[in-house]
Amino acid sequence: MTKNDILRQLRDARKAHIAWVQRAKSLVAGIPLSQDQIPLNATECKFGTWFYDEGVRLKKLPGFGMMDEIER
Repeated sequence: MTKNDILRQLRDARKAHIAWVQRAKSLVAGIPLSQDQIPLNATECKFGTWFYDEGVRLKKLPGFGMMDEIER
């Protein structure tokens, strides 16, 4: 995996996470969502999937201690 691959995956995952959080905010605001849009588990969005797959690998590299902060 190259640096560019990691950056692309992280950008895509970030966009997906922002959309996931927005759906959660919509739900809290009382905006109805379809069943498949309801954010129930952070590992179900693209970011969560990336974080607990590729991201876990990054945690093992020097200089990626911030991954623990992101998880919290």
